[in-house]
Amino acid sequence: MGTGNGSGNGSGQPYVNVCVVTVCAEVDTINVASRVASQLFVNPTIASMPSYLAQNQDASLLQQMKDADAVICLIDFDLNQQLALETASALQQMLGQKVMPIAMSRKSGSALVLDAMRAGCVEYLSKPIEPEQLSQALVRLRVRCATTRETVPTGRLLAFLGARGGSGTTTIVIHLAAFLSQLCGKKTLIVDQQRQLGHVALYMGLQPPKYHFYDLVRNVERLDYDLLRSFLLHAPNGVDVIAAPDELFALTEATVDDVHRTLKFLHSVYEYVLVDCPHGLGRLNVATIDDCDQLFMIATPDVPALRDLSRYVNRLVQYNFRPGKLNVVINRFRSKGEVRLDEIAKAIRQPVSVTIPNSSTELIEAMNSGKPLGPGGNSEFSRQMRRWAANLTQSPGTPLPISEPSKAKRALAFWN
Repeated sequence: MGTGNGSGNGSGQPYVNVCVVTVCAEVDTINVASRVASQLFVNPTIASMPSYLAQNQDASLLQQMKDADAVICLIDFDLNQQLALETASALQQMLGQKVMPIAMSRKSGSALVLDAMRAGCVEYLSKPIEPEQLSQALVRLRVRCATTRETVPTGRLLAFLGARGGSGTTTIVIHLAAFLSQLCGKKTLIVDQQRQLGHVALYMGLQPPKYHFYDLVRNVERLDYDLLRSFLLHAPNGVDVIAAPDELFALTEATVDDVHRTLKFLHSVYEYVLVDCPHGLGRLNVATIDDCDQLFMIATPDVPALRDLSRYVNRLVQYNFRPGKLNVVINRFRSKGEVRLDEIAKAIRQPVSVTIPNSSTELIEAMNSGKPLGPGGNSEFSRQMRRWAANLTQSPGTPLPISEPSKAKRALAFWN
């Protein structure tokens, strides 16, 4: 193992004792990893495990990994995906935050990426591994292990995902954030993660942003409080906003690991971070869902929206979230012709945690004026939002009591 003498690596960075290990990798991958690691690190330990951790008896290599300052472990998921996941998870338990597992596979898909991330993988690389591809990943990890100071998230990260377009997710996020700030006195941030034409800044009457969330993510290596301030928009109600692009075809490419690190920093600064997620379960949404304390799925009480909600819930329950993380919110409740709450809960096999009453007229006026409703209103919408905000601050993780079911009937058997 390279022990070094405290000298730098030519870039002004302090020496870091790095161990680079491949697990069940093909010969070509091992050769690429060895060559790239030797170019990027000072005297790294480079080793290969021919079997997954549960089957491996190389005590000396495991001890070397424990002794290293940082461990980068490239795990091939194609030989046995379950054992690969167990290896990544076991390394996290054994080595803690100094291990940075990288998943490698010829397969793709949000389910596999999520499983790898939940097991602790910080990068996901497609095979065959190209030197440039691996080099870029290791450069990110080199900076991280050499210079990143651990930030401890002290706030709460709440993610909001609409089951379909028009569910009112952005409107809910804006008003819940305003109530948390004004009613509860919480330091609150909204992150608009839409990939194009974000609406949060527009709905709040703020100036078009110079920079957006994905610009911040791409600069995560130098993210500090000064940089963060240059990305913030400040609303009159006390809520801060990191906007989405307000244009088509903005540059929104980002890595999953950089999204993780950005979100971690943000909820070490704010008491509440509310994320307005784009539709779908793409890899960046999955990163946010994995990090959040609570996920709120938003739907309206009509059959098309609830069909989509059921598809989302069917997928999300497979992730085995801890109790209280996945919450279903029915927006525009008590609208004409709606589906009953008990039918919704039966169809999606999940309770409805929150209902938001239909208040279209006042919300459209608020949206058009760029002035969200304040917490002092007397409408049923304002009263319910006050209860939700107070519930979040007084009893974190406890679902809000829902309103009484309506009497409208619709047949939902086809969802099952």
